[in-house]
Amino acid sequence: QYDDGSKKTIAWGGGACEKKDVSVPFMLFAGFGIAMTALVFGALGMLYSMGSAELPKVLSAGVGGTRPTK
Repeated sequence: QYDDGSKKTIAWGGGACEKKDVSVPFMLFAGFGIAMTALVFGALGMLYSMGSAELPKVLSAGVGGTRPTK
């Protein structure tokens, strides 16, 4: 029981209810970890594939090159 009077429900498992059921918290934690890993690798893959693409001529005209001397 919490200080404010509310109660936390605990799920029990096993033949004699001797084990605390942690399957739902585990699935949330594992699912979040897998999703974040896939998101990071997907983002890195997209950045890598975009980095190897050539810029359009309008954009590449202002990039690099030497400045005219006065």
